[in-house]
Amino acid sequence: MTFEEAVADLTNSPHEAGSHVDDAAGRQEAYQSPDDSDPDGGDSKRGDDVPPLSSPTLSSSRGNLQEQLPARSSDFEEELPVLTWYPKPTGLGDMDGEGLQRILGMPAQDNLSVLVRETVQNSWDARQSGEKPEFWMHLRTLPSSSREILRKSVFSDLDALPKVLPISGALEKQPIEVLEINDRGTSGLDGPIRNDLALETTEPERFANLIFNVGATAGVPLSGGTYGFGKVATYRMSRCRTVIFWTRCWAESGADYRFIAVSLGPRFVINGKRHTGHHWWGMPAVDLRIEPVVGADAEKLGRSIFATGFRDDELGTSIMILDPALDESNSETKGDRIVDAIKTNLWPKYLSGGTFDSLPPMEIGLRVEDKNIDWQSPNDELKFKHMANCLESLRAVQDGRPNPGIQQGVIVEEVWCWRPKKLLGHLALVQYMPSPTESDTDRDFDSTIALMRNEAELVVKYEKHMPSPHPDLKWCGVFKPNVETDTAFAAAEPPAHDDWLPESLENSIWQTWIRTAAKRRIELVQRFLQPLIPPVEGDGAEKKPTGVLAESLGWLAPQRLVANKLVGEASTRGSVSSGRRRRSVEVQITRIEPIELTASKRRAVRVSTKVEAPNGVSAWVIPVLRAITEDSSEELNANEVAFSWEREGTAAAGEICLADGQEASLIIEFPSHLALKIDFKTEVET
Repeated sequence: MTFEEAVADLTNSPHEAGSHVDDAAGRQEAYQSPDDSDPDGGDSKRGDDVPPLSSPTLSSSRGNLQEQLPARSSDFEEELPVLTWYPKPTGLGDMDGEGLQRILGMPAQDNLSVLVRETVQNSWDARQSGEKPEFWMHLRTLPSSSREILRKSVFSDLDALPKVLPISGALEKQPIEVLEINDRGTSGLDGPIRNDLALETTEPERFANLIFNVGATAGVPLSGGTYGFGKVATYRMSRCRTVIFWTRCWAESGADYRFIAVSLGPRFVINGKRHTGHHWWGMPAVDLRIEPVVGADAEKLGRSIFATGFRDDELGTSIMILDPALDESNSETKGDRIVDAIKTNLWPKYLSGGTFDSLPPMEIGLRVEDKNIDWQSPNDELKFKHMANCLESLRAVQDGRPNPGIQQGVIVEEVWCWRPKKLLGHLALVQYMPSPTESDTDRDFDSTIALMRNEAELVVKYEKHMPSPHPDLKWCGVFKPNVETDTAFAAAEPPAHDDWLPESLENSIWQTWIRTAAKRRIELVQRFLQPLIPPVEGDGAEKKPTGVLAESLGWLAPQRLVANKLVGEASTRGSVSSGRRRRSVEVQITRIEPIELTASKRRAVRVSTKVEAPNGVSAWVIPVLRAITEDSSEELNANEVAFSWEREGTAAAGEICLADGQEASLIIEFPSHLALKIDFKTEVET
């Protein structure tokens, strides 16, 4: 039966209350979101018999999924509804299905990574207030009974449809895999089921935006997902470009189900009419539109083909990607690839803190066939540990709290634009020595900054920078814009949300912000990596000749290097009350050279410095010496390191007062096996 014949059949049938032939405008007015209420504060349209919504907390990886599998098709005695195919006729301004698939361009990441990023971010944006959202994926082989339901109820009469439909041959595969993506503790795909009628309120439109619209924004401040162009990633992940959506959300009658299938393909012609290649399978409306199956029919369809259902009044969305494009040879290797994509893109969602205090902000899991896949938290792995420390420090500083990572050597720098003057965000950086057990994959983040949005904390891009000047030392960092500038960075993202492109913006000030932030990151990294003295290999190894040591320091001299400014370290002392106060002062290192020692396990260097300060200002310069280790950057005490100042033949211990342009040498003696990081604190003498 064609779509037009189905509509004609509906038009000649009696109307039933709540059916798909109800007046469309009436259905639109009847929709009410959970936030709407009557003037007296009551919830007039939910009904007294509708229980309050709740979303039970699940254990890691969705707990024991085996206990939550819904009834299969053989358990249903009632007949399942048969969906109607609706191909989109070409109209003014329409984009064909192949063009829509290309709208993401050529993302820097593969399809699976883009899919993971897009779906988890949309789930995060749809989270219910006060709930910890849950997100998990399930790769499995579709049972033959479920395949028959797809053939007879969802994609009926495929043999009679144009062969250009991507789904035409997919259901003939033996076996056929599906990738389910589920979220719970979210609002589901709520909002009106039509996208053509005006809305009188600012109610959500998640269903219409994901299923019918293209390029619509989320409308959620600081959100990362949009249900816009990024949703194309779900279709690109399917070899047959076909996806099934099943959701439980709040509607006018309470918590209700919706079910619809969508496919993208090439344009084609039927009976002399051109069509875009965008297809839907649902229930026809009398005004030649397609709508989802709703209510009990939608519940039965979803429970008959999806592996995991909904409990009690749980809300959320389940997506089934047919024949996912995973080229690995078996389910185990495919599962490994999914785990890697989840960890690489979602590790910030595992990090405790923020809204949920000691709990991870999102529950994330994976199931392959009938087995829950357990893995180590990314933040406990070498590959992610230092990134996680940076993000924790950055969160604290942007929240106005002290930097908790200062003892691990994490510094947090402000990233400024000076024309016009604006604080753009913060950059957290840490340097460390790699573990002897570190693998090649553990080094993926070396010399890398994770760029992410402010509240969403979705990794937009891993930005590579210059490596540490010494091959035995590594570093990484995290950058986030602040709340005020996050909108500009969001607007600079391409459809795949994998970069910040200033040239894509019309706002010239925003362009300046994005370009300046990129430039400042380079400058701050260069300053962060200097100065640093590499270790002599081997604890207690034979002392290297001075000439060899000088060669190992050659990369430092005779450069002019600006000393790092330790955020939160330049604390005022009691002596400040006698006339000292802080101002902008820079300490430059002009040269580092070795000093010959007789002790076999210690070495010494002479660090030549010069002060730049405002005219007439003198500054007290205090060295801060740190040892770079595998786990952190630790400040050294007097038992581990000794230092003194020399200036014009006069020695001074601890600190020295220098005016603008004056020079002095810092003599440092320390154990040979340490990598030494030199920083300075300054206090102005007035």
